[in-house]
Amino acid sequence: MAKTEKNSKPAQKLLPVIIVRAKIRQEAPYVMTPFHTLVLQSRATRLFLTITLVVVGGCSDSPSPSPPEARSESKQDAEASPAPPSTGLQSSMGQSGEAYKDAPTPDAMVPDPEGPVLIFSSQAKAAGIAVQNWNGSWRDQKYSILESIGQGAAWLDDDNDGLLDLYLPNGSSLDELPSPAPTSHFFTNRGDGTFQDVSAESGLDSSAWNNGVAAADYDNDGDTDLFVSNWGDHSLYQSDGAGHFKDVAQAAGLTKLDVKLTPWGVCSAWGDVNLDGHLDLFVGHYLGFDPKNPPHGGETVHWKGMRDAYYGPSGLDVQRDFLFRNNGDGTFRDGSKEAGLLDVEAGYTLGAIFLDYNLDGNPDLYLAVDSQPNYLFVGDGTGNMTERATLTGLAYGEQGNAQAGMGIDAADYDADGDDDLVVTNFDDDVNTLYRNDGRSFRDQTVRIGLAGPTRNVLSWGVGFQDFDLDADLDLFIACGHVYPSAETDDPNTKYRQANQFYLRDGNRLRLLEEGGDGLEVRAVTRGAAFGDYDADGDVDIIGINLNEPPTLYRNDTETDGHWFAVKLVGNVKAGTNRDGIGARVIVHAGELTRSAERRAGASFLSTNSPWLHFGLGSETKVEKVEVVWPGGKHSEYGPFDTNKRVVLEQ
Repeated sequence: MAKTEKNSKPAQKLLPVIIVRAKIRQEAPYVMTPFHTLVLQSRATRLFLTITLVVVGGCSDSPSPSPPEARSESKQDAEASPAPPSTGLQSSMGQSGEAYKDAPTPDAMVPDPEGPVLIFSSQAKAAGIAVQNWNGSWRDQKYSILESIGQGAAWLDDDNDGLLDLYLPNGSSLDELPSPAPTSHFFTNRGDGTFQDVSAESGLDSSAWNNGVAAADYDNDGDTDLFVSNWGDHSLYQSDGAGHFKDVAQAAGLTKLDVKLTPWGVCSAWGDVNLDGHLDLFVGHYLGFDPKNPPHGGETVHWKGMRDAYYGPSGLDVQRDFLFRNNGDGTFRDGSKEAGLLDVEAGYTLGAIFLDYNLDGNPDLYLAVDSQPNYLFVGDGTGNMTERATLTGLAYGEQGNAQAGMGIDAADYDADGDDDLVVTNFDDDVNTLYRNDGRSFRDQTVRIGLAGPTRNVLSWGVGFQDFDLDADLDLFIACGHVYPSAETDDPNTKYRQANQFYLRDGNRLRLLEEGGDGLEVRAVTRGAAFGDYDADGDVDIIGINLNEPPTLYRNDTETDGHWFAVKLVGNVKAGTNRDGIGARVIVHAGELTRSAERRAGASFLSTNSPWLHFGLGSETKVEKVEVVWPGGKHSEYGPFDTNKRVVLEQ
């Protein structure tokens, strides 16, 4: 297939949005299906073996708390050198799971080498969003770990016009800043493929050192608010519904944090942990960094042949994470103790996502932790949570080693009705894919084809999406190193790296080498957010590049596949948050059944579109859409034609 030239995509007529109210409500909460119970019984031995690996194998390959001391002179020395200073329901399947019993699994899928390729064009400049990212020392000079993490992004529909607007956090510097100083940016969608910068008039032109963003309607008033995690006091921007935002973090009780040194908030996510209809907020903190007293006096070292490697995170102070419970009156209280966050050792948290992994109707929380085991907090729907990552197979990599967890996504990649997890990690390791069996997870990294292609890249933002609309999920991974000297000093990797596009090819993911000028971009990418910004029926990507403008990947893939997009509106009076966050949507189209959960906070420091997007392949009719709302209430909608965007009201 020939490449699509930049800006050659024909103008798209904006697709109408259909608003539908629920026609069926089921009040009884859902429970785990017998389908999953049978699967779990058959996996009992495997779960035991996973635990045995962790106990016997220990963490011999995990990063050492000791900082690097000397330059490696050989391959053997490099492998033996100190560890890197890395940042490094009963668903609506029915009483016995009939709706998914014939769903294709990776074992059953047949590769199609003649299938479509993915075509993405780079559109940031043409769209008017090519603003400069500023994060620490300029360009290819990084002297501390603070300068390496970068920013995320958020797609949202601020004015409820059906078009995705874009918020871009920005960083700062410990050195002298230019005039005017860098700020965060907010862009509204004009509907013609371009955006208007309304940062100043919206009140979102902050000069703080931003990191992550989680977008959601926390006060249930019908418009989207923004939580922005910072190095420094965090911000909660409350929207007035007319394009203006006000930082109410201090009044809401989100700024007085009992952490050592300056708070360094990174990831954040919204979820209703006690199912009271008010969104609660998780905020992950990375570590304590004192610019006046940096590790080892600010010295850098040679590590694995790379010059100027700074220290961290191992050996630096951790900062604890917070779960803020929404009081329903615009304020929050610290609910971290009930959530079990204080019962575990605080870690170097970088990634967070809420998901209902066992389909019991209650939100669970999974955390990607740098250089330490990951955490899974299993909720009971009251705000109480219990940590179970080791028991479920999510704490370690396949070899029983703690990895350098960074980005996370959850999606039903095997179409069996529950969400699987993918976690990005440091280079000289692999990005890990965990397949969900209902109560436990199996590491499928090697089997699905992620091990080899991800070993020599350093990965951050991540997302499963059906980019070619063929009814199975493809994968995007954002890449970029933390040490600028990797560009010249390490023969196995680079500082600026190509982001990775994987096309689902039977039972494996196939890394694409070409596909439009978007795939030719080399940058130091951190956050990535997914959404159909041009409203043409396929999913686009915004990638945030360190110390460079972002990359807007417009999806120009040629496909005959059909699609269906859903946006939820929860019934606040019925006890559901207005965004429907935590709800599961199940789409039935011919022989296909596909599902997805509505979230606010995923990938790396980012928030995806509020629209859930389903590729349906050759199916032309959606017979039924089921929604399992937080807590288990059930609604049905339909039928619908495909290639439609539909708002479903509870």
